[in-house]
Amino acid sequence: MRFYIPFTKVSVASGADKTLLVVTAGTNHQVEVEELQVTFFGVDTVQAPIEIQLQRASASGTGTAVTLQKWLDSDGDTIDASAKQTMTVEPTYTGAPMSWAVHPQSGIILPFTKPLVIGAGDILGLLCQDPGTTTSMVGQLICRS
Repeated sequence: MRFYIPFTKVSVASGADKTLLVVTAGTNHQVEVEELQVTFFGVDTVQAPIEIQLQRASASGTGTAVTLQKWLDSDGDTIDASAKQTMTVEPTYTGAPMSWAVHPQSGIILPFTKPLVIGAGDILGLLCQDPGTTTSMVGQLICRS
């Protein structure tokens, strides 16, 4: 079943890395991330690109639950995953991240040619590295379970 995980407008302060979204696959089901979308509310044409990362985590941190949305409302299946945003305690990241540099006056829509798999019970975080100035952004992950 296809679904998406939206996150609302997040403000990232200068001098701080910030997790935008954390996804945890269900205990017995993997989640395939098919597409990443992040857009910024940038106004400064000379600001340096901002690094966006997808990275595995061993602990999901503390945040506000996100309602996962079915791609088709008529799909009778239940989404076996959970997500958080507005993190008050950052996740514990492990391993090397996948990274992209994105200009803050634009965004990124990245369809993966092969889905990025989150194993059953595993955690994936979407992280913004220190933007150098306060920046706001929105986005979503499009997934399949």
